[in-house]
Amino acid sequence: MKLVTHQTGPEGPYRSPLLIEETLPIEKELYLGIVSIRTEARPVFMASGAGGMEIEQVGGGESCCNSEEYIDPGLGLEAFQRASLLRAGLKAQQINSECNS
Repeated sequence: MKLVTHQTGPEGPYRSPLLIEETLPIEKELYLGIVSIRTEARPVFMASGAGGMEIEQVGGGESCCNSEEYIDPGLGLEAFQRASLLRAGLKAQQINSECNS
């Protein structure tokens, strides 16, 4: 099978292995990512409630994130930052349960 995506273009590579798994209903898709920001010399954790397979197309290529938190490598991701990131589309009970653990 030829794998064609927006990243590979129409000439996509051929793939023969195939993994089939049961599908489950998706209630909501989120985007979470960590990138290194050279000008800040530290990573930034980004979250968006508009996530999914086509996250690059959300917002026309502009920053689509509901939350961006710079991470101090010496401290890690702090509780207030986790709470801010979790607000990107999660329900209140999910925020409370995740931030208290």
